[in-house]
Amino acid sequence: MWGVVAAAIAVGLVRGGFFATGQYAFAGVGAVGVVLLVAGVGGWEPQMLADPVLAGLILMALANVVAGGASGSSDAVAPTLAVCAWPVLYILARLPRSSPTPTALIVAVSATSALAGAGALLLHANPDAERIAGIWRAGGTFEYPPALAVACVCGLACVLGLAASGDIRRTTGLVVASLLCVAIALTYDRAAGLMAVGVLLLFGRMVGGRQLLVVAATAILIAIASVLVFASPGLIQIERHLRHGTITSRSDSWSDAWRAIRRRPMLGYGPGRYSTIYAHTEDTTRTGRAHDTVLEQTVEAGVVAGLGAAVVTIAGFARALPTLRSRDPLALIWACVATVIITSGIYDFTWSFAPLAAIGLVALARLATQDGTHPARSLSEIQ
Repeated sequence: MWGVVAAAIAVGLVRGGFFATGQYAFAGVGAVGVVLLVAGVGGWEPQMLADPVLAGLILMALANVVAGGASGSSDAVAPTLAVCAWPVLYILARLPRSSPTPTALIVAVSATSALAGAGALLLHANPDAERIAGIWRAGGTFEYPPALAVACVCGLACVLGLAASGDIRRTTGLVVASLLCVAIALTYDRAAGLMAVGVLLLFGRMVGGRQLLVVAATAILIAIASVLVFASPGLIQIERHLRHGTITSRSDSWSDAWRAIRRRPMLGYGPGRYSTIYAHTEDTTRTGRAHDTVLEQTVEAGVVAGLGAAVVTIAGFARALPTLRSRDPLALIWACVATVIITSGIYDFTWSFAPLAAIGLVALARLATQDGTHPARSLSEIQ
C-alpha cells in the first residue's frame, strides 16, 4: 500500500506533477490503488466515509468529473484524473496496515528537488530556476519557487522529526535540515520562510535548540552568500520583491476568481481551464491560477467542488492545529506537514501540484489514525 503512496509523492520529481504528463502519472498510481482496494488488500472499511476530509475529497472528485465532462475539452482530462486519485491515496494512507510511514521519502523528494533548484540557480539554468522580476530564484523539480519552498518546509519537519525520534542520526538530520533551509532561502519565499521558522521552533526542544540554531544560522549565511555571488540581485529588484506582498498581491487574482464564479457557478469552466475565465472579458489582470484552493476548485469545477475543498481545509485545520502541541515527534511531523500544505493553499496554487497535495493528505490520514504505526510517545520516553 505504501508503495503506491510513495510512487504518488515521487511524481513530484516529474516537473512537480503540475503538467499533463505528471498528472497522468499521478492518476495512474491512483488507478493501481483502486485495484488494490477493490481486491480487498489493506482492510478498507466503509466507515471511513464518515471522515470529513475523505468526504470533501470525494465531493471534489465527483464535481471535477462532471465539470470535465461538461467542458468537452481534452485539456480537462489529466487534471480531472489527478483530483480523482486524491481520495484513493487518502484511503490508502489511512489503512491500519499501511506501514512504515513515508517520512523518509518526503525528505528524499524535497532534498532532491532542493539540490536541483540550488544547482540551477548557480548556473542560471531554466526551468529548475527562473528569473522573476530581475532575481534568480530556485524552483527545483517543481519549476516554481513557492512550491519548492513548501516541499522543503515539509521535508524539514520530516527530517527533524526523524532525528528527534532516533530513526536517523541527529548529525544526518541537521545536515539535511541545513540543505533544506538553504533551498528555502534561495526561493525568496517569505511565507515559507516563516513556516520554516515555526517548524524549527517546534522541533528545537526535541533535536537540541542550540544545535538547531547554529544549523539555521549557518544555512542562512550560505544562502545569502549564494544569492550575492550567483543570483546578483540589484537593490531595485530586492525592493520590488519585498513590496510584492504574499497576500496583498493576490487581491486581483481573487477578485477575478469571484467574478468568474458568479458567471458560471454550477459547473465552472472545466478542470485545468482556469485561464478561459478571461475570454470575452475586459479584466486587465490576467493570471493562470486563482492562488487559493477553494476559489480555484469553484472556478474550474463549480460550487460543489469548492464546498469539498472548503470541507477539507476546515476539517484539516481542526485536525492538525491541536496536534502542534504534541511532544511525539512523529505526530508533530504530520501536524506540521498538514498545516503547511493547507495554509499555503490559502494564498497559492499548491494543490495544483498533485504530489504536494498528496503529501498533505498523507499527513491528514496519519493524524486521523493518530499514526497507527507508532504509539504516541512523550519526549522523555524517546530519550
